[in-house]
Formats: sequence, C-alpha cells, structure tokens
Amino acid sequence: MLHSLVTYETVRVTPAAVRIGSRANGICLSAVNCSGRFTAERMVQASQAGRSGRVLTRIRFTPDTLTRAMILTFRIA
Repeated sequence: MLHSLVTYETVRVTPAAVRIGSRANGICLSAVNCSGRFTAERMVQASQAGRSGRVLTRIRFTPDTLTRAMILTFRIA
C-alpha cells in the first residue's frame, strides 16, 4: 500500500483514476504505466482534532504488483 496524499477536497474514485475537487476546478490523478487501484478513506476521527469542521480524505494507490524497487509516476490532468 502506498499513500499518495491527503485532502479536504471532495474525492471521487474510479477504477483507473481519482478526481480531487470539482469537475470544473479539480484535478484527475492516474497512474502511468502501472496497473493498480485507488481508494479513498474519509478520516473523520483524525479530522476532529482540527478546528475547521472539515473532514480529511486519504487517497491511496496500491499497485497490482509490487517489486523490491519501483518508481511510480502519476499523471495530473
């Protein structure tokens, strides 16, 4: 399991990519030359320590195959 990032923005996960923020103003993150899956976890309890009242979402990318040494590249669109 590899952590990509944490955000307060809305997150939509598809099989091959994750959209962060709105369709008009957000970004789409996808892995380049690496099959795997994105998941999103709302961190409600961890967010309670903050004062904003907003909930953090942790976005993870897990490659289908792990090797001892690998470089992951992501495309932002």
